[in-house]
Amino acid sequence: MTDIRGTESTERRLSAMLRTAFCPVVRAALEEETTIVVMVNPDGSVWIEQAGHGLVQTGYVLSAGDREGVIRLVASSLAASASSISSIVSAELPGTGERFEGILPPVSPGPCYSIRKLARTPFTLADYVRQGGLSLALADGLKALVAERANIVIAGGTSSGKTSFANALLAEGGFSGERIVILEDTRELTCPAANLVALSTQEARVSLRDLVRSEQVPSTIR
Repeated sequence: MTDIRGTESTERRLSAMLRTAFCPVVRAALEEETTIVVMVNPDGSVWIEQAGHGLVQTGYVLSAGDREGVIRLVASSLAASASSISSIVSAELPGTGERFEGILPPVSPGPCYSIRKLARTPFTLADYVRQGGLSLALADGLKALVAERANIVIAGGTSSGKTSFANALLAEGGFSGERIVILEDTRELTCPAANLVALSTQEARVSLRDLVRSEQVPSTIR
């Protein structure tokens, strides 16, 4: 039997260790609720995207050694490796679930990484209406489509708000009483449904095809 308390304690230790490894600017950004993503480029520049402020260059520059050290530390926390043979490290940071993507040369000209935070307080359709992103009529129409179990495609460029909008639809009460199964490459979606199973792929081990074939997925949606 797995010792849950031991697992949680290990995750807390790893999380604290990783937070210490991040530079003060990155660490402060991760603690800020409005932060969406932190990006450290191959030239060492640090960029932060925050809700309501957009993407901003901080003026802070990290050395190649600092950048590479963070990537290798994340890899070692997952019992993985980061080298010129395996130059991409994709992971959920222990304890927080933030999405980490680190890249080393020769794939990139210099070590770089990004950290995407999970939405702690997802937008609702009412929030979109209040801020002028949706008309009341369109919001009501979307609620009706959710209730009718219609297929809804959400498309857009990077950081265009696809995940936030999907979470707003998932927050609607039309899913109550249903068994909801979420399949993702990266854990970003949240749903308040009580009967919820959230599954994610594991690089080189578990694909989306594997998840669709899982017994956790109702046969009615296969």
